[in-house]
Amino acid sequence: MAEIKYGKGRPTTERVNGANLNELQKLDKNCVYCLFGNSYVRRLNDPEFPTSHSYLMWAQSSLSDITFISGIGGDKICNAEWRIEDGRILEHMQKNPYTQNIQKVVILLGINDIALAKPKQVDKIDTQAMLDGIVRITNHFQTTYPDIHISYIRCPKFRLLGDNANAKVEEFNIRLADKYKESVHTLTGLLDSDEYLKPCYQISETDLHLNEDGYRIFISILEKILLMPIRTPGTQSRKLQSLPLLEEEEHLMSGSHT
Repeated sequence: MAEIKYGKGRPTTERVNGANLNELQKLDKNCVYCLFGNSYVRRLNDPEFPTSHSYLMWAQSSLSDITFISGIGGDKICNAEWRIEDGRILEHMQKNPYTQNIQKVVILLGINDIALAKPKQVDKIDTQAMLDGIVRITNHFQTTYPDIHISYIRCPKFRLLGDNANAKVEEFNIRLADKYKESVHTLTGLLDSDEYLKPCYQISETDLHLNEDGYRIFISILEKILLMPIRTPGTQSRKLQSLPLLEEEEHLMSGSHT
């Protein structure tokens, strides 16, 4: 396996990647989508928390049965690379008959590279190195699935992190958008006008994970991204299926909870 430049596997990454591989073997329906990311993604289907609001709401989505999730809480971009290069998650996905035809992947990574850094180390964070890691992950997906469409989600800012860290988040987001253009999406509805996560969607002031209302909107955003028409040069866009927003979700997306 190729050496990873900016880090390696860690106990949690190795353990949960093993759990992801076990979940892969239990699939009984063809998956056309993949979510690849951090704890925001993992909490959608974490079997260790089957009664959580995120787990239960994702289970109600019409896309849950046709989406494979590889999400690990606390993973930095280098840890996500480990999943592919040493953990062999994409290799196993390509060999599994239920994930051989993945058409779209949504990648949500980067916030842990900044949020988990010690305050004195924040200024030393290299956002270009972070983007380089995303590029390598992208290349792995494109090598495994040559016709795949890849979308990316900009990292939200959190007021708890402070100005220096949030400046790095914004710097990384700009690099990501410059590289991947219209394939980069924002968590509209969850963020205020300055792209900070609205406190009403956090579990608490010190827990930056999403609460029930937050996950309801997050799932709606993921559904919209996954169901966007796939555009290829010289051809008309195609859409795999449609999924209307629930009236309650439209109400939340309007910002009435601010």
